[in-house]
Amino acid sequence: LEQVAEILEVARFSPSAGNMQNWNLIVVTDEKIRGKVAAACKGQDWIAQTTITYLGKLRSGNRTSLTGAM
Repeated sequence: LEQVAEILEVARFSPSAGNMQNWNLIVVTDEKIRGKVAAACKGQDWIAQTTITYLGKLRSGNRTSLTGAM
């Protein structure tokens, strides 16, 4: 849990265009939800097999998109 907090802290202060940090970070630990994320990511089943999945939610005006998982 401490490592997750460290990763989130580093990501929170990562550089961005105009130093806007226009993202939210979501940590998914529930296996069923990871399965749904994998299905939503065009069947990338490896996402469901991770212990923890990090999702970055980008905010740009009225648009929101999810990127990344590991």
